[in-house]
Amino acid sequence: MNTDYIDKYIDELLKEKGFDTSDIKKTERLKSEIESSLSDYIDLAIAKNVPEDKLEEFDDKIENATDKDLNEFILKNVPEVNYVISLALTEFRNIYLKGK
Repeated sequence: MNTDYIDKYIDELLKEKGFDTSDIKKTERLKSEIESSLSDYIDLAIAKNVPEDKLEEFDDKIENATDKDLNEFILKNVPEVNYVISLALTEFRNIYLKGK
């Protein structure tokens, strides 16, 4: 996924949450934590949408394939992967902002 998009997405989350970004070190640490959580959330959403008959191959790709090969596998085998990612981004945002 495009890192510029993710950076802007996280900046927007922090702004919507009302986080004070004046402490640069604290902000960068928080952004890193959010990015890691977001990545895990998207990965899980993708994994949940891998067809059952492709799960073994998917596991093998995770362990042994290059990022390029894994991405190609996902694009080929996960139905509507862009929608899955979009939904994961929306769900993550809702969870993060809950109780602002």
